[in-house]
Amino acid sequence: MEGHWQNIEKLDCIEVFPDYINDIHRAIYDEIIIGDVITWEVKPYDMYLLIDVVEHWKKEEAHALMQEMIKHGKILISTPKNIGLQGAVFGNEWE
Repeated sequence: MEGHWQNIEKLDCIEVFPDYINDIHRAIYDEIIIGDVITWEVKPYDMYLLIDVVEHWKKEEAHALMQEMIKHGKILISTPKNIGLQGAVFGNEWE
């Protein structure tokens, strides 16, 4: 497992709320795309990580996006077990 991360050629992210981007993001990612992944033209990647996002989408939009992603690579999804009530946080209406 040692050196495994050295095999990663490119690590990108999409963030819908630009105010969330900080120096850690800029240090980790090769490219940071500001936009809504639901309307993003899917590009081929080995793997797509959907971390704490699918619970914010309409079911039909999420399914369509994942169907497109699965044509190009694998998908790993992580979502809270119970999201409870959510609303705008820190001015982010996407929450």
